[in-house]
Amino acid sequence: MDNIFIIHFSPPELYPPLQNFIRFLETQPLQKNVTLLTTATNYKALNEFETGHPNISIIRLGKSGPGIEKIARLFYYFKFYAGCLLQLLLKKPGTLLYYETLSSYPPYIYKRFLNRNASIMVHYHEYTSPAEYEQGMFLSKFFHSREKWLYPKLAWLSHTNNRRLQLFLEDIRTVVTSHTHSIPNYPPASWQQEPAQKRNDPARMIYLGALSMDTMYLREMAQWILNQHGRVVWDIFAYKPETNARDFVNGLNSDWIRLKEGIDYELLPALIGQYDIGVVLYKGHIPNYVLNAPNKFFEYLSAGLDVWYPDKMTGCFEYDSAEYWPKVLRLNFDNMEKYELDSMLERKENYYKPVTFNAEEALMPLSKTFLQ
Repeated sequence: MDNIFIIHFSPPELYPPLQNFIRFLETQPLQKNVTLLTTATNYKALNEFETGHPNISIIRLGKSGPGIEKIARLFYYFKFYAGCLLQLLLKKPGTLLYYETLSSYPPYIYKRFLNRNASIMVHYHEYTSPAEYEQGMFLSKFFHSREKWLYPKLAWLSHTNNRRLQLFLEDIRTVVTSHTHSIPNYPPASWQQEPAQKRNDPARMIYLGALSMDTMYLREMAQWILNQHGRVVWDIFAYKPETNARDFVNGLNSDWIRLKEGIDYELLPALIGQYDIGVVLYKGHIPNYVLNAPNKFFEYLSAGLDVWYPDKMTGCFEYDSAEYWPKVLRLNFDNMEKYELDSMLERKENYYKPVTFNAEEALMPLSKTFLQ
Protein backbone atom coordinates (compact mmCIF):
# COMPACT_ATOMS: atom_id res chain seq x y z
CA MET A 1 0.00 0.00 0.00
CA ASP A 2 1.34 3.45 -0.92
CA ASN A 3 2.40 5.92 1.77
CA ILE A 4 1.38 9.57 2.09
CA PHE A 5 2.60 11.92 4.81
CA ILE A 6 1.46 14.94 6.79
CA ILE A 7 4.16 17.01 8.51
CA HIS A 8 2.96 19.40 11.21
CA PHE A 9 5.65 20.61 13.59
CA SER A 10 3.30 21.82 16.32
CA PRO A 11 1.18 19.30 18.25
CA PRO A 12 -2.31 18.60 16.87
CA GLU A 13 -3.79 19.17 20.34
CA LEU A 14 -3.27 22.90 19.74
CA TYR A 15 -4.53 22.98 16.15
CA PRO A 16 -8.22 22.10 15.68
CA PRO A 17 -8.03 22.36 11.85
CA LEU A 18 -5.46 19.56 11.81
CA GLN A 19 -7.59 17.46 14.16
CA ASN A 20 -10.59 18.01 11.89
CA PHE A 21 -8.61 16.93 8.84
CA ILE A 22 -7.45 13.71 10.52
CA ARG A 23 -11.00 12.95 11.67
CA PHE A 24 -12.27 13.61 8.16
CA LEU A 25 -9.67 11.26 6.68
CA GLU A 26 -10.87 8.59 9.11
CA THR A 27 -14.26 8.66 7.35
CA GLN A 28 -12.79 8.20 3.86
CA PRO A 29 -12.15 4.89 2.05
CA LEU A 30 -8.38 5.04 2.47
CA GLN A 31 -6.35 3.12 -0.10
CA LYS A 32 -3.06 4.48 1.25
CA ASN A 33 -1.24 4.60 4.58
CA VAL A 34 -1.37 8.09 6.12
CA THR A 35 1.38 9.10 8.56
CA LEU A 36 1.31 12.28 10.62
CA LEU A 37 4.75 13.44 11.80
CA THR A 38 4.44 15.92 14.66
CA THR A 39 5.67 16.76 18.15
CA ALA A 40 4.25 16.07 21.60
CA THR A 41 2.77 18.91 23.64
CA ASN A 42 3.97 19.72 27.13
CA TYR A 43 0.58 21.15 28.13
CA LYS A 44 -0.40 18.73 30.87
CA ALA A 45 -4.06 19.80 30.81
CA LEU A 46 -4.59 18.44 27.28
CA ASN A 47 -5.04 14.77 26.48
CA GLU A 48 -3.02 13.35 23.62
CA PHE A 49 -4.82 13.38 20.28
CA GLU A 50 -5.07 9.85 18.86
CA THR A 51 -6.48 8.00 15.86
CA GLY A 52 -7.88 4.50 15.88
CA HIS A 53 -7.91 4.08 12.10
CA PRO A 54 -5.72 1.16 10.94
CA ASN A 55 -4.38 3.15 7.97
CA ILE A 56 -3.51 6.31 9.90
CA SER A 57 -0.55 6.57 12.27
CA ILE A 58 0.83 9.43 14.36
CA ILE A 59 4.55 9.59 15.08
CA ARG A 60 5.68 12.05 17.75
CA LEU A 61 9.23 13.34 17.33
CA GLY A 62 10.27 15.45 20.32
CA LYS A 63 8.27 18.12 22.16
CA SER A 64 7.26 21.72 21.53
CA GLY A 65 5.66 24.48 23.55
CA PRO A 66 6.66 26.97 26.25
CA GLY A 67 8.68 26.05 29.29
CA ILE A 68 11.25 23.92 27.46
CA GLU A 69 14.85 24.92 28.24
CA LYS A 70 16.98 26.16 25.35
CA ILE A 71 19.29 23.12 25.14
CA ALA A 72 16.34 20.72 25.24
CA ARG A 73 14.52 22.80 22.64
CA LEU A 74 17.49 22.60 20.26
CA PHE A 75 17.64 18.86 20.79
CA TYR A 76 13.93 18.52 20.00
CA TYR A 77 14.31 20.58 16.82
CA PHE A 78 17.11 18.28 15.68
CA LYS A 79 15.11 15.19 16.64
CA PHE A 80 12.07 16.36 14.71
CA TYR A 81 13.80 17.29 11.45
CA ALA A 82 16.19 14.33 11.48
CA GLY A 83 13.32 12.00 12.36
CA CYS A 84 11.17 13.38 9.55
CA LEU A 85 13.93 12.87 6.99
CA LEU A 86 14.53 9.34 8.22
CA GLN A 87 10.82 8.50 7.91
CA LEU A 88 10.77 9.95 4.39
CA LEU A 89 13.78 7.87 3.41
CA LEU A 90 12.29 4.69 4.84
CA LYS A 91 8.72 5.00 3.56
CA LYS A 92 9.19 7.07 0.40
CA PRO A 93 5.75 8.75 0.32
CA GLY A 94 4.34 9.78 -3.03
CA THR A 95 2.43 12.72 -1.52
CA LEU A 96 3.45 15.01 1.31
CA LEU A 97 1.30 17.71 2.93
CA TYR A 98 3.04 20.11 5.29
CA TYR A 99 1.62 22.86 7.49
CA GLU A 100 3.44 26.15 8.02
CA THR A 101 7.03 27.13 7.29
CA LEU A 102 8.42 25.37 10.38
CA SER A 103 7.41 22.07 8.77
CA SER A 104 8.79 22.86 5.32
CA TYR A 105 12.43 21.80 5.46
CA PRO A 106 11.99 17.99 5.25
CA PRO A 107 9.61 18.32 2.25
CA TYR A 108 12.11 20.67 0.58
CA ILE A 109 15.01 18.22 1.04
CA TYR A 110 12.82 15.30 -0.03
CA LYS A 111 11.50 16.95 -3.20
CA ARG A 112 14.75 18.58 -4.26
CA PHE A 113 17.24 15.81 -3.58
CA LEU A 114 15.47 12.51 -2.91
CA ASN A 115 12.24 12.25 -4.91
CA ARG A 116 11.63 14.77 -7.68
CA ASN A 117 8.33 13.09 -8.52
CA ALA A 118 6.82 13.56 -5.06
CA SER A 119 3.63 15.62 -4.90
CA ILE A 120 4.06 18.42 -2.33
CA MET A 121 1.17 20.32 -0.73
CA VAL A 122 1.13 23.10 1.87
CA HIS A 123 -1.49 24.74 4.07
CA TYR A 124 -0.84 27.82 6.23
CA HIS A 125 -2.80 28.33 9.43
CA GLU A 126 -1.44 31.87 9.66
CA TYR A 127 -0.30 34.66 7.35
CA THR A 128 3.32 35.77 7.95
CA SER A 129 4.45 38.99 6.31
CA PRO A 130 7.91 39.39 4.73
CA ALA A 131 8.90 41.72 7.59
CA GLU A 132 7.91 39.08 10.16
CA TYR A 133 9.94 36.42 8.36
CA GLU A 134 12.91 38.79 8.26
CA GLN A 135 12.69 39.79 11.92
CA GLY A 136 11.47 36.49 13.34
CA MET A 137 13.05 33.22 14.42
CA PHE A 138 16.13 32.18 12.44
CA LEU A 139 14.70 28.75 11.57
CA SER A 140 11.55 30.24 10.05
CA LYS A 141 13.55 32.76 8.04
CA PHE A 142 15.96 30.10 6.77
CA PHE A 143 13.27 27.52 6.00
CA HIS A 144 11.17 30.11 4.18
CA SER A 145 14.13 30.99 1.95
CA ARG A 146 14.26 27.31 0.98
CA GLU A 147 10.55 26.60 0.68
CA LYS A 148 10.29 29.29 -2.00
CA TRP A 149 11.92 26.74 -4.29
CA LEU A 150 8.87 24.53 -3.76
CA TYR A 151 6.17 27.08 -4.60
CA PRO A 152 6.12 26.77 -8.42
CA LYS A 153 6.18 22.97 -8.07
CA LEU A 154 3.36 22.58 -5.54
CA ALA A 155 0.26 20.48 -6.17
CA TRP A 156 -1.64 22.54 -3.58
CA LEU A 157 -1.20 25.80 -1.63
CA SER A 158 -3.86 27.12 0.73
CA HIS A 159 -4.59 29.73 3.38
CA THR A 160 -7.59 30.16 5.67
CA ASN A 161 -9.23 32.94 3.68
CA ASN A 162 -8.96 34.71 0.32
CA ARG A 163 -7.43 37.92 1.66
CA ARG A 164 -4.59 36.09 3.42
CA LEU A 165 -4.04 34.05 0.27
CA GLN A 166 -4.00 37.18 -1.90
CA LEU A 167 -1.39 38.90 0.28
CA PHE A 168 0.73 35.76 0.36
CA LEU A 169 0.70 35.50 -3.44
CA GLU A 170 1.66 39.15 -3.69
CA ASP A 171 4.60 38.47 -1.35
CA ILE A 172 5.88 35.58 -3.51
CA ARG A 173 4.93 37.15 -6.84
CA THR A 174 8.13 35.94 -8.53
CA VAL A 175 7.19 32.30 -7.92
CA VAL A 176 3.45 31.96 -8.42
CA THR A 177 1.72 28.60 -8.23
CA SER A 178 -1.68 28.09 -9.86
CA HIS A 179 -2.94 25.48 -7.36
CA THR A 180 -4.18 27.93 -4.74
CA HIS A 181 -7.15 27.54 -2.40
CA SER A 182 -8.87 28.87 0.73
CA ILE A 183 -9.91 26.57 3.57
CA PRO A 184 -11.78 28.38 6.39
CA ASN A 185 -11.34 27.02 9.91
CA TYR A 186 -14.84 25.59 10.28
CA PRO A 187 -15.72 23.01 12.95
CA PRO A 188 -17.41 19.70 12.04
CA ALA A 189 -21.11 19.56 11.18
CA SER A 190 -21.71 17.66 14.43
CA TRP A 191 -21.02 20.88 16.35
CA GLN A 192 -24.10 22.65 15.00
CA GLN A 193 -26.73 23.40 17.64
CA GLU A 194 -29.94 25.39 17.35
CA PRO A 195 -29.93 28.00 20.13
CA ALA A 196 -32.89 28.80 22.32
CA GLN A 197 -34.44 32.22 21.81
CA LYS A 198 -34.54 32.76 25.58
CA ARG A 199 -31.23 33.84 27.13
CA ASN A 200 -29.62 32.77 30.35
CA ASP A 201 -30.02 35.27 33.15
CA PRO A 202 -27.43 36.59 33.69
CA ALA A 203 -26.11 36.32 30.13
CA ARG A 204 -23.17 33.95 29.88
CA MET A 205 -20.09 34.83 27.84
CA ILE A 206 -17.19 32.52 26.94
CA TYR A 207 -13.68 33.03 25.59
CA LEU A 208 -11.51 30.15 24.33
CA GLY A 209 -7.80 30.12 23.56
CA ALA A 210 -4.55 31.89 24.33
CA LEU A 211 -4.65 34.96 26.56
CA SER A 212 -2.52 38.10 26.36
CA MET A 213 -2.58 41.55 27.93
CA ASP A 214 -0.64 43.16 25.07
CA THR A 215 -2.29 41.78 21.93
CA MET A 216 -5.87 41.27 23.15
CA TYR A 217 -8.66 43.39 24.57
CA LEU A 218 -8.54 41.57 27.88
CA ARG A 219 -8.39 44.62 30.15
CA GLU A 220 -11.09 46.47 28.21
CA MET A 221 -13.52 43.54 28.17
CA ALA A 222 -12.93 42.79 31.84
CA GLN A 223 -13.69 46.40 32.78
CA TRP A 224 -16.88 46.32 30.70
CA ILE A 225 -17.99 43.09 32.43
CA LEU A 226 -17.39 44.65 35.84
CA ASN A 227 -19.43 47.68 34.78
CA GLN A 228 -22.43 45.43 34.03
CA HIS A 229 -22.65 44.55 37.76
CA GLY A 230 -23.61 40.93 37.25
CA ARG A 231 -25.81 41.19 34.16
CA VAL A 232 -23.09 39.31 32.21
CA VAL A 233 -20.71 36.67 33.56
CA TRP A 234 -17.57 35.72 31.65
CA ASP A 235 -15.72 32.41 31.68
CA ILE A 236 -12.24 32.32 30.13
CA PHE A 237 -10.86 28.91 29.11
CA ALA A 238 -7.16 29.40 28.38
CA TYR A 239 -4.61 26.60 27.99
CA LYS A 240 -1.64 28.97 27.74
CA PRO A 241 -2.37 32.35 29.37
CA GLU A 242 0.58 34.70 29.58
CA THR A 243 1.68 35.20 33.16
CA ASN A 244 0.62 38.84 33.36
CA ALA A 245 -2.77 38.01 31.82
CA ARG A 246 -3.36 35.22 34.32
CA ASP A 247 -2.31 37.45 37.22
CA PHE A 248 -4.56 40.24 35.96
CA VAL A 249 -7.69 38.07 35.83
CA ASN A 250 -6.99 36.37 39.14
CA GLY A 251 -6.27 39.77 40.70
CA LEU A 252 -9.75 41.00 39.80
CA ASN A 253 -11.16 38.56 42.36
CA SER A 254 -14.57 38.83 40.71
CA ASP A 255 -17.36 36.26 40.65
CA TRP A 256 -18.33 37.68 37.25
CA ILE A 257 -14.99 36.87 35.53
CA ARG A 258 -13.54 33.38 35.95
CA LEU A 259 -10.30 31.99 34.51
CA LYS A 260 -10.42 28.24 33.87
CA GLU A 261 -8.15 25.58 32.43
CA GLY A 262 -8.34 24.93 28.69
CA ILE A 263 -9.93 21.65 27.64
CA ASP A 264 -9.60 19.20 24.75
CA TYR A 265 -11.03 20.36 21.44
CA GLU A 266 -13.39 17.42 21.02
CA LEU A 267 -15.02 18.22 24.39
CA LEU A 268 -15.83 21.80 23.42
CA PRO A 269 -19.28 21.45 21.78
CA ALA A 270 -20.99 20.42 25.02
CA LEU A 271 -19.21 23.21 26.89
CA ILE A 272 -19.83 26.04 24.42
CA GLY A 273 -23.53 25.22 24.17
CA GLN A 274 -24.02 26.36 27.77
CA TYR A 275 -23.25 29.98 26.84
CA ASP A 276 -24.96 32.85 25.04
CA ILE A 277 -22.04 34.89 23.68
CA GLY A 278 -18.62 33.96 22.38
CA VAL A 279 -16.05 36.75 22.35
CA VAL A 280 -12.94 37.27 20.21
CA LEU A 281 -10.29 39.60 21.66
CA TYR A 282 -7.52 40.20 19.09
CA LYS A 283 -6.33 43.81 18.77
CA GLY A 284 -4.91 43.19 15.29
CA HIS A 285 -1.30 44.04 16.16
CA ILE A 286 0.02 42.32 13.00
CA PRO A 287 -1.63 41.71 9.58
CA ASN A 288 -2.28 38.07 10.44
CA TYR A 289 -4.71 39.06 13.18
CA VAL A 290 -6.31 41.87 11.20
CA LEU A 291 -7.16 39.44 8.39
CA ASN A 292 -8.17 36.71 10.81
CA ALA A 293 -11.44 34.82 11.17
CA PRO A 294 -10.22 32.41 13.87
CA ASN A 295 -11.33 28.91 14.79
CA LYS A 296 -13.21 30.12 17.84
CA PHE A 297 -15.27 32.55 15.75
CA PHE A 298 -16.84 29.67 13.79
CA GLU A 299 -16.97 27.35 16.78
CA TYR A 300 -19.10 29.84 18.70
CA LEU A 301 -21.44 30.28 15.74
CA SER A 302 -21.82 26.55 15.14
CA ALA A 303 -22.81 26.07 18.76
CA GLY A 304 -25.51 28.75 18.39
CA LEU A 305 -23.77 31.58 20.26
CA ASP A 306 -23.74 35.21 19.28
CA VAL A 307 -20.23 36.38 18.45
CA TRP A 308 -18.71 39.71 19.50
CA TYR A 309 -15.45 40.69 17.83
CA PRO A 310 -13.25 43.83 17.60
CA ASP A 311 -13.72 46.16 14.65
CA LYS A 312 -9.98 45.85 13.88
CA MET A 313 -10.51 42.30 12.53
CA THR A 314 -11.41 42.83 8.89
CA GLY A 315 -11.34 39.07 8.25
CA CYS A 316 -14.65 38.76 10.12
CA PHE A 317 -16.51 41.62 8.41
CA GLU A 318 -18.26 39.45 5.82
CA TYR A 319 -20.04 37.48 8.57
CA ASP A 320 -21.67 40.49 10.30
CA SER A 321 -25.27 39.88 11.31
CA ALA A 322 -26.75 42.44 13.68
CA GLU A 323 -30.39 41.44 13.25
CA TYR A 324 -30.51 37.71 12.51
CA TRP A 325 -29.28 35.39 15.23
CA PRO A 326 -26.88 33.97 16.11
CA LYS A 327 -25.73 37.57 15.88
CA VAL A 328 -22.24 38.57 14.73
CA LEU A 329 -21.49 42.00 16.16
CA ARG A 330 -18.53 44.14 15.11
CA LEU A 331 -17.73 46.28 18.16
CA ASN A 332 -15.36 49.03 19.21
CA PHE A 333 -13.75 47.36 22.21
CA ASP A 334 -12.10 50.67 23.17
CA ASN A 335 -15.55 52.16 23.80
CA MET A 336 -17.89 49.37 24.85
CA GLU A 337 -19.97 51.69 27.03
CA LYS A 338 -21.66 53.20 23.97
CA TYR A 339 -23.56 49.96 23.30
CA GLU A 340 -26.91 49.12 24.89
CA LEU A 341 -26.79 45.64 26.39
CA ASP A 342 -30.46 44.71 25.96
CA SER A 343 -30.30 45.56 22.25
CA MET A 344 -27.12 43.52 21.85
CA LEU A 345 -28.70 40.51 23.54
CA GLU A 346 -32.11 40.74 21.82
CA ARG A 347 -33.21 37.80 19.67
CA LYS A 348 -36.25 38.61 17.58
CA GLU A 349 -38.77 35.86 16.99
CA ASN A 350 -38.50 34.26 13.52
CA TYR A 351 -35.08 35.88 12.91
CA TYR A 352 -33.07 32.72 13.52
CA LYS A 353 -30.62 32.00 10.68
CA PRO A 354 -29.04 28.53 10.88
CA VAL A 355 -25.35 27.99 10.25
CA THR A 356 -24.64 26.31 6.90
CA PHE A 357 -20.85 25.83 6.97
CA ASN A 358 -18.89 22.81 8.21
CA ALA A 359 -15.36 21.40 8.14
CA GLU A 360 -16.28 18.37 6.06
CA GLU A 361 -17.33 20.42 3.03
CA ALA A 362 -14.40 22.81 3.42
CA LEU A 363 -11.88 19.96 3.61
CA MET A 364 -13.24 17.87 0.73
CA PRO A 365 -11.08 19.49 -2.01
CA LEU A 366 -7.92 19.15 0.11
CA SER A 367 -8.75 15.54 0.86
CA LYS A 368 -9.30 14.67 -2.80
CA THR A 369 -5.94 16.10 -3.84
CA PHE A 370 -4.15 14.52 -0.89
CA LEU A 371 -5.58 11.06 -1.43
CA GLN A 372 -5.47 10.89 -5.23
